[in-house]
Amino acid sequence: MLEAFTNAFSGYLRTGTVGPLSDFCAEGADLSRLRVYRNGFLRACIEALRANYPSVDHLAGKTRFPALARPYVEARPPRTASLVEYGKGFAHYIREAREMHGLDYLASFAALDRAWTEVHFSEDGPREVAPHGGISGDAETFMNLRGRLSPRVRLVLVDYRVLDVWSRIRQGVFGQRVEIRPEPQRVLIWRSGTEMLFRDLTLPEHAFIAGVAAGKPCGEAAAAALEIDAEFDLVAAFASLLHHHMLSFEH
Repeated sequence: MLEAFTNAFSGYLRTGTVGPLSDFCAEGADLSRLRVYRNGFLRACIEALRANYPSVDHLAGKTRFPALARPYVEARPPRTASLVEYGKGFAHYIREAREMHGLDYLASFAALDRAWTEVHFSEDGPREVAPHGGISGDAETFMNLRGRLSPRVRLVLVDYRVLDVWSRIRQGVFGQRVEIRPEPQRVLIWRSGTEMLFRDLTLPEHAFIAGVAAGKPCGEAAAAALEIDAEFDLVAAFASLLHHHMLSFEH
């Protein structure tokens, strides 16, 4: 009985469908009074999105953000009790809901917010293992290496150059207005211990890291980067990834 009630009540909070709850209420009870619980649930979900997407909240505005977020919550209610990482698809929703906010670049901010959240709450896992000899070892060995990105790393491609503005909003530093250009930007976000770090990537850097992340041999990923820029410093890029423990390798 308790489990049935819990399921009915949980279903009502997520969907607003009150029917199944009527079996647990007195005959003739005013079921509209249950709205207070659903409204509280919706507010909690919206506040979770506000916390997980602070740059979107800042740009949309304190009053407009709830109106933007509520349809998302109603269509995609949380499936777990914890709201800490709620909102996985919010960046895509922001892109599709442009008519509600009118900001073409808002989805780019949302994508960076989401990557930050995922990295921040990622598992530490085992320490990443560098290949024997690194890039300076046997060339053939390096060419055939297959690696993967640490769970503490996200590679983000956004449609607008928003990293500078995004980082200022995250830090609460608001200075002069900066032009946001409609130009792709490639961003690396990672965590070192408890410190959150991020930086802009060049096109060949992104090609190399994306190739490794996709499971391609390092030689193939390197070739893609060098095709973009024959003078790309592959040694420095690879060494940086190893230094920050962003990669682990198959053995």
